[in-house]
Amino acid sequence: MKTIMFTLLLTSLLSIQAEAARKHTSRIPAHEIDLVFGLSNGGDSLGESVTVVSGSESTDYSISAGGRYFGMLYWNNNLQHNWGLRLGLGYHQDLLSATNGEISFSRNKLEIQPYVRLAQNFKFGLGISYDNNVVYKENYNDDVVEAEESIEFEDALGIITDINYTPVGKLLTLGIKYQVVEYKAKDTSESVNGNNTAFYIGFSF
Repeated sequence: MKTIMFTLLLTSLLSIQAEAARKHTSRIPAHEIDLVFGLSNGGDSLGESVTVVSGSESTDYSISAGGRYFGMLYWNNNLQHNWGLRLGLGYHQDLLSATNGEISFSRNKLEIQPYVRLAQNFKFGLGISYDNNVVYKENYNDDVVEAEESIEFEDALGIITDINYTPVGKLLTLGIKYQVVEYKAKDTSESVNGNNTAFYIGFSF
């Protein structure tokens, strides 16, 4: 009798656990689209710094190969309830603009990240990035000097890791990611470090 009761109790507990897992899985959609915007920091400084004077204080500003503003469109394919594949397309740029010109560093981005769910609302991804159309530009125009220069870089493969928080059934998504990448100039042997840490927030559909 005790054996029968133990068996029935164990069967009931397993059934409850299986039902809970089924409900948990059913709440996770097969696909999710994330539109995010963020800020990044890191990488080598590029070009000359610009000094801005305000009263008795002055501040130097410069752009970097890992900065600064970006937007990404992600497609999350939830292959199983605890893992999936994330594809991303976006644009990344650091820009410093003044009345007499501007300098910028820009690139298009592609990301491919397999991910696992650490919990229902958290995803951890580790994959590769591919940056193309990587260009540094200077454009000066004042009463003394008028000059324009651009340096093109080769397409670059990198490594990217990402921790993302997206509550199931909510529009909010936010995360932090880190990219390891190096950009090599096409016409010279010069290379720059583009490693950067980024924070982002956006909408999930």
